Amino acid sequence: MASKSTKKQADPVFTLIPRARLLALYAGLIECRMFEEAHVGKRRTPGREAPAVALVIDLKPADTLVGSSRNPLPELVRAKKQGAASLRKSAAQKEPPPAAQLKAALAAARRHQREQKQKIVVVFAAEPWIKTAAWRAALQAAADERLPMILVAPGAGDAAKGAKLGFPSIPVDRDDVVALYRVASESIAHARHGNGATLIECIAWEFPASGAGKGAAEPADAIANMERYLAQTRIPFSRTRARVTANVRRRMGRPSAK
Repeated sequence: MASKSTKKQADPVFTLIPRARLLALYAGLIECRMFEEAHVGKRRTPGREAPAVALVIDLKPADTLVGSSRNPLPELVRAKKQGAASLRKSAAQKEPPPAAQLKAALAAARRHQREQKQKIVVVFAAEPWIKTAAWRAALQAAADERLPMILVAPGAGDAAKGAKLGFPSIPVDRDDVVALYRVASESIAHARHGNGATLIECIAWEFPASGAGKGAAEPADAIANMERYLAQTRIPFSRTRARVTANVRRRMGRPSAK
């Protein structure tokens, strides 16, 4: 009689973020990647997936999300969180100017502050926004009034240029969803408890490629980074990837790959 195998899989390494949440972050990255590849193709903008997933995954329905239509991923993550049945791209709409978007974000933050119900505003700024006077004015207002806001900006660390911040400004690797989630969790709690705003600057951090010549850099990839992290913490992820891929294909109205 053949005996059962006694080989035991290694236990996962302890992490401060629960395993279920890590896999949810990973699933969100895959969903964002598949959406962009389906609708944008090779012109997919790098560095947008991890911030969208990390900042939106823990938002509450009553929180306010403000962003550019050029970056649909934050709204995609929110729609998935709220149980949207489809991941089809919505029809393009004319986008209000940055000044109007930021004015609306400040109005929502002031309203949330008056209501004192721990609701917050998360602003995903497009790159052109951070070069405007309206952006600097929004930063100043958020500081002066201790508004419950998270301001997420792309770039090279110059999102606060020309403004005297009275709140934290934190640079984070834009392709490290775990680091972004940790910063997002602390920033969201900070804002919900009436302690004011946080600026999260999503920086492109490149690392030398192994065996490459001087000046060469490893292409940044949020999904590959997350898979390395899950492997290091001994958390299996292949079944999650297969399940999420099949689900996204179905919700996009596409047949599953055989």
